[in-house]
Amino acid sequence: MNILPKKKWHVRNQDNRDRVRKDEENARLEKLREEERIALTEQEVRMRLLRGASKESSGESSSQHINLFAQEEIEGGLSKRDNVEYLKEKKEEQEKYEKSIGFLTYVGQSSLELQKDQPWYLEKKSSKNLDRNLKDESRKSRLDPMNIVKESKKILKKDLDQSKNKKSPPRSTQNIDQLRNERLKREKIERERANQLLAGKLEKPNIETPQRYSSQFNPHLARQNKPRYHPY
Repeated sequence: MNILPKKKWHVRNQDNRDRVRKDEENARLEKLREEERIALTEQEVRMRLLRGASKESSGESSSQHINLFAQEEIEGGLSKRDNVEYLKEKKEEQEKYEKSIGFLTYVGQSSLELQKDQPWYLEKKSSKNLDRNLKDESRKSRLDPMNIVKESKKILKKDLDQSKNKKSPPRSTQNIDQLRNERLKREKIERERANQLLAGKLEKPNIETPQRYSSQFNPHLARQNKPRYHPY
């Protein structure tokens, strides 16, 4: 409890202790005023009942039964009625306080229904503010780089689809005839080569390769066969 005693939130701070004493004194005075009000109310009601009872007793005949405990009965009924009224008033005040802080809510009732003023986020916006917000949103979406990229992709995809849908131009008869002639020429050459192979007349290609000595047995000769570098 002695840690940081000079802080405002410390329970033993002098300001906090003075505030607690002040609150206790205010609560005590409030209780005294409430008791005085109840006593004054009981006294006024008792006086009214006594005056009414005295008027009724003066008009009655002397042969009527005399009630020796009339005063006690009146005070007993008065105290019971005052207690009921007092309890009813206290209950209404307690319910009013709990509703104001949102503590007391009935089934299916929202705490917003108990408030007189709606919060700012439930208030209806004016048409002017709504138009301004719409303009801001449209400007932001127009300047958003992601939206620009998406639009460019859409345009590119549209161009590609259009290029794919275009029909290729028809081939001319001249190109078809040329391709046919080339094919027939290739087939003729391949047929002649096949006939030469079958007849054994196909000449083998003569490829001359220089003879090299093995460096394992004649290393001095193998070095002579190596190409030399001539800078000039």
